[in-house]
Amino acid sequence: MKKLISLILYSFCLIANISPANASADTITQAEQKISEARLLEQYIIRYVIRIRNIEYQFPNIDAIYIEENLHNIEKILKELDNIQK
Repeated sequence: MKKLISLILYSFCLIANISPANASADTITQAEQKISEARLLEQYIIRYVIRIRNIEYQFPNIDAIYIEENLHNIEKILKELDNIQK
């Protein structure tokens, strides 16, 4: 039974033009791409936080509690992006 399943999977790989080495390389490439995307998002978000802080200083009448709540949520997103990169 195991040989039959192995033969079917091997045949499928041949038909799909996928080798186990290529599948592994594709997985690694996809992981590297996700890490790269997470880094880009992290950089963008950090710049966004800096802009928010600048606006906060320019307009002191803005509700500080609202800004801090949003920045706290953004901080959670940055932690998740950091987890993706690890």
